[in-house]
Amino acid sequence: MTNLYAASDEPNDVLDAQRVSDVRMAVEHEDAQRLQMLLDPLHPADIADLLEQVSDAIRAGILQLWKDGIDGDVLSELDDSIREDIIDGLDATELAVAVRDLDSDDVVDLLEDLDEPQQEAILGALDHAERVVVEQSLAFPEESAGRLMQREVVMAPEHWNVGQAIDYLRRQEDLPEQFYHMILIDPRLRPTGYVTLGKLLGAKRTTAMLEIAEDSFRTIPVDQPEKDVAYAFNQYHLISAPVVDADDRLVGVITIDDAMIVLDEEYEEDMMRLAGVGEGSLSDSVLETTRGRLPWLAVNLATAIIASLVISMFETTIAQFVALAVLMPIVASMGGNAGTQSLTVAVRAIATKDLTTSNVWRVIRREVLVGLLNGMIFAVVLGLVGYFWFGSSIIGWVLALAMVLNMVVAGLSGSCCLDVAMNLEAQKTEARRAAFARRKRAHAAQSGTNAGVLSEVLAGYRGAPVAGFMPIGTEIDPSPALAEACAHGPVGLPVIEAAGLPLRFALYVPGMQMVEGAFKALIPAKITWMVPEIVIVPLVAWDAQGGRLGYGGGYYDRTLEGLRARGPVLAIGFAFNAQQVKALPLEPTDQPLDMIVTEDRIVQFPR
Repeated sequence: MTNLYAASDEPNDVLDAQRVSDVRMAVEHEDAQRLQMLLDPLHPADIADLLEQVSDAIRAGILQLWKDGIDGDVLSELDDSIREDIIDGLDATELAVAVRDLDSDDVVDLLEDLDEPQQEAILGALDHAERVVVEQSLAFPEESAGRLMQREVVMAPEHWNVGQAIDYLRRQEDLPEQFYHMILIDPRLRPTGYVTLGKLLGAKRTTAMLEIAEDSFRTIPVDQPEKDVAYAFNQYHLISAPVVDADDRLVGVITIDDAMIVLDEEYEEDMMRLAGVGEGSLSDSVLETTRGRLPWLAVNLATAIIASLVISMFETTIAQFVALAVLMPIVASMGGNAGTQSLTVAVRAIATKDLTTSNVWRVIRREVLVGLLNGMIFAVVLGLVGYFWFGSSIIGWVLALAMVLNMVVAGLSGSCCLDVAMNLEAQKTEARRAAFARRKRAHAAQSGTNAGVLSEVLAGYRGAPVAGFMPIGTEIDPSPALAEACAHGPVGLPVIEAAGLPLRFALYVPGMQMVEGAFKALIPAKITWMVPEIVIVPLVAWDAQGGRLGYGGGYYDRTLEGLRARGPVLAIGFAFNAQQVKALPLEPTDQPLDMIVTEDRIVQFPR
């Protein structure tokens, strides 16, 4: 009998063309034993690559023959579109086995891009404690540190010595699979430093942990955008970093492997968008790829038509000078290439944070001067070509001038897109950072109740359904006003059901049993839904035009948009005076407020 696998009878741990071919053949001959021999030595990332390379039929065959082979590590490495197909091909038992040993951050990464039925399938495979942890992480804004972090943290009281820390680690049976630091905390669960495992093992048992803490220690706010987290890891050479909530309490840890994945994704996203191909991948179908590229090509067609209309205005001149029609594409092509070069350098500079508001105009000036010098060099070349080819010095001068102008405009256009691309996001990040600090100071300096004015406002709407909130962190506290409103009509509290969904409101009565919901905000233990006509909105900052800066999750914007589509809704922002700013960087999707109530005044915004 012919040996079908002669080229690789002793499989190694390398994914190469021969192995892929052997896997296809094993599937076609339904040889489960051979398939297992080929796949078992491979790293999960290589198995994921193989599944992405083969056809749908071969992939389905692998799932059928390689029972219990697909584990959580393989699922974590897969491209999103392929991952959905793989999960659909696993039964509940196989899925439970696959995700059982994953850290919480890896489970969150699996879930966040899946449809709701697939999310429920994975959540159902977790035990209750793990499910609660994962659902809490999913409640954080998308692409934030809260989504990126893992909840499994190795920590120790800051007053311990090395001997106590080592003894503690030896007693633990459920340490994370990988960790690099032991995080030191104070009695209020606030991280104060961390110690590397190397220093921990190399120090004497009597050495205080604080004495060998690392100088690189820094914390990450739970709502910080993940691209800023990745930048911090790269900029400050971090291995891991603790994540803290609004009260600076430890809630998780981010490790370098996750941060580097974000950096890679940001770079890939920049390059794909620059090329006008969206977020496509090699595993996308023909229709998906066509749909993704069509808008970019449509924009290109529109601009090409506009350019043709401009050219048609000089139809008579071009008919008299055929040389212009021959050489005009050269000028246009050179300008397009120069603009792409300028834009590519700038996009990469934004991604690495080398380009900032302080140096953007210097960069634009540099690109314009580069365009001018390159234009002058190639103007000489093209001018000589026009002169010797068509024997006309006038054509040579016209082409030379056109080349200079085109290259300058290309450099200016390519770099000027930067200011627009980077400005809004940078402004929002900075505005949140400054607003959190002001709110924290106002919260620390408060005395007595701050809800008196809010109670007066709500008294004018007695009987109307009201939705408020239970404060978390340094938010101003509306609960006294809510308790008073409960005596006259229904009052609800916001409940986050899932990321990307609007809020729903659960009926609240003072003294009822409460439990912790998303972000540790209290919600009723027993849910009875209600629909408000007045919504009291928490915020980070507000301005005199009724603009509100939230936490970045978009929950209240989606909620107010949906409620306002149904009928009149009064949106009241409740905040400290100190949270007011002159103006906020807002987007079209940001829902405006109708009123701001502070600890001592009312600001209305007629609509």
